[in-house]
Amino acid sequence: MLHEEIIQKINFEISQIDKNLEVFFPKSEKWHKDLLIQMMQDNKKRKAVLSQDLSTMLLKYLDFRHFQRNAYEYILDWNKLKPLFLDMKNSLAKFKQEIKDWIEKN
Repeated sequence: MLHEEIIQKINFEISQIDKNLEVFFPKSEKWHKDLLIQMMQDNKKRKAVLSQDLSTMLLKYLDFRHFQRNAYEYILDWNKLKPLFLDMKNSLAKFKQEIKDWIEKN
């Protein structure tokens, strides 16, 4: 699924930033969410990588992925999912731009 590929790409990109900076890498069962939250916060080795607005949107995609993996399709509510799908291209473009801006500043 397209959203799955996007989430995997985002996870890979942000995990590489923290690994390269030797920052604490979350090891919990919810490491994807923990890592995303870390990316919107400054720490001793780097400034925030992602804005809070983008992180909030990406967390919604993570929540959907978790729900989709653990629920029956007939439970899915298109009215709740529609904004995620319609904004996917925008969210990905914003992610790429924020990563690019962060790299240029650091």
